[in-house]
Amino acid sequence: MDRRNTKLNKKEKIPKKESETVEFKESFATEKEILETICAFSNTKGGAIYIGLDDKGNVKGTDIGKNTIENFVSKIIKDIKPYPSVEIKEENIEGKNIVVIIVKKSRVSPHFYKNIAYKRSGKTNIKMDPSEIERMIIEKRQRNIRFEILTSDYATVEDIDILTLNIYAKKIKKQITDIR
Repeated sequence: MDRRNTKLNKKEKIPKKESETVEFKESFATEKEILETICAFSNTKGGAIYIGLDDKGNVKGTDIGKNTIENFVSKIIKDIKPYPSVEIKEENIEGKNIVVIIVKKSRVSPHFYKNIAYKRSGKTNIKMDPSEIERMIIEKRQRNIRFEILTSDYATVEDIDILTLNIYAKKIKKQITDIR
């Protein structure tokens, strides 16, 4: 999680409207909805939350106190498990302060906000049902399987085709010593 207060670079523009990957919030007062959105973005495609904009994308600005960002980061870490990859940027636009929370799509999904997993559908955060959570966990485990460490109760060393093994060894430029 990037806790630095960085600036939007010149090429980054504020989107015109909300979408599956963009959310506007007027202030940190909508903390619960912001945290749900961070969770939902983490579980789907990622996205950006612009704090200090109204629902139509008009810049209203938001108060950013001395510890506002740090306190909010603490809430992310405390309330979203596992905690997501988030970058927080501050910007002054039209003389008004806004905060942009950039959320990356997670490789360790599902994420839960206060023990509830959310996903993003259109411009809405939706509670995930148990079958979706189970599917996400199965997909994550399948991505992490390392076949070279798996064992078999059925195959033995005698089942190895030495000719095929030698062909493979030549391709990777390795010499095979006695395997039996």
